Amino acid sequence: MKRFRFWPLLAIALFVLLACRVDMHTTFDTPTSGKVEVSWTMTADEEHTLQSAAGQSAKEICDQMREQMTSDDPTAQVTFESKGDKRTCTATGKFTSIAELSDFYGDDTTINKIGEENGKFYYDVTTSPTSNVGDIGIPIQVTWTVTMPGKVIEHNGDELHGRTVVWHLSGTEKVHMKAVSKTGGFSLDSKTIAIGLVCLCLPLLLIIIGVIAWLVLRKRKQNNQPPQAPTAADWDA
Repeated sequence: MKRFRFWPLLAIALFVLLACRVDMHTTFDTPTSGKVEVSWTMTADEEHTLQSAAGQSAKEICDQMREQMTSDDPTAQVTFESKGDKRTCTATGKFTSIAELSDFYGDDTTINKIGEENGKFYYDVTTSPTSNVGDIGIPIQVTWTVTMPGKVIEHNGDELHGRTVVWHLSGTEKVHMKAVSKTGGFSLDSKTIAIGLVCLCLPLLLIIIGVIAWLVLRKRKQNNQPPQAPTAADWDA
């Protein structure tokens, strides 16, 4: 199935803006599948400038993107949110292979290596996401985010939040983004520890319950026995 490409479509929308904030978020559910979410945000003042220059609101631009994206990929989802001073258009698509992810990224992004090897997952990408609109002098703030399938052990990003690496991009220069996460082997996270404790303690708990039940039944059996009749030796005493 043909997949829509984010950056060329964003260039159409950005052409009519004086400023824009773009967020690109790739989430790996497995080493070969996940979802890509991209959004652009403008303020109410920027929307007013947009309407004066192009006669379109932020929602109308978002609706155009929805029409174009879903025509290429019916599974794509595009939503628009107006909250306070912000107008945000967000597009989300799923990928089931690295080839599909490459289609999402488009021609401005080169995948050097994305895949799993020897218990590690490698994310190695070179991108110049603003080259489509750099020539017209639009100031753009780009946040490129990747959520890795495992604990991050290496990265060259600007921020790290758990399994998520964040790069802040600006200008039209190419940026080489690298991250490595651990996907194989034993990891002592809280879930693993909890499962281990249950596996260790459950048999011991069952043994203790069994011993207590046996002692209680034995005690009851002894209490229910009738008293023994006195013997001749008892009378002689």
